[in-house]
This record gives sequence, structure tokens and C-alpha cells, in this order.
Amino acid sequence: MSFDITALNQSLEQTFHSYVSRDVPSYFFFTLDWKMNRHDTEIWLALKENRIHRMMLIYKRRIVQLRGTKPAVEKLFGGIDLKKIELNTEIEHRDIVREKYQIVREHELLLMTLS
Repeated sequence: MSFDITALNQSLEQTFHSYVSRDVPSYFFFTLDWKMNRHDTEIWLALKENRIHRMMLIYKRRIVQLRGTKPAVEKLFGGIDLKKIELNTEIEHRDIVREKYQIVREHELLLMTLS
């Protein structure tokens, strides 16, 4: 599956907000950092046919959050070149991360929402 990778910009903001509103817990920091710390925040989108399929957040050039399918994450993550990062991603992306970085510490988090 081929994706176009593009930075979030003003023309894509409405699409971004619609997308993240479908899964607020998973995209909480994407929304928060984009709203409150935009000058320190990069959000990269994996687009196919002008629809968001997944995304990556880079905060202060050192904290990275990845969300998405393996093909989308491979494309998003492959485009960064940061020396030292703190990464938050889904467990199925572990092998993608290990190809690029040596993992120093690893912690598993469980995200739950209750209604």
C-alpha cells in the first residue's frame, strides 16, 4: 500500500480534527500538542487518496508517537533521523523500531477507556 507523507498544515486541519475525534485516547497528545505547543510540534500524516490512514507526532525533536498500520508506520518512521528519542508506539511496531534504533529501555503501557 502506497502512502503520501505530508506534514499537517492549515489546509488539512479539519480533516485531522475529524480523524482524531474518532479515537480521542489514542490521539490525545496529537491534539493537545498541536493546540497548545504548535511551535514545538510536528505531525506527519500518511495519506492515501487524500484520506488520513495514520500519523506520527514529533514533539521537541525528541518525543515521537506513532499510530497506524505497519505499512503506514514503516513509511512515517522511515523518514525521521533523530539521534535520541523517546518513543510511544503500538507493540506490533517493535520490529520496525528495532531496525532503526537500539532500544535502551522498554515499558509496556495499557490504554483503557471505560464507559
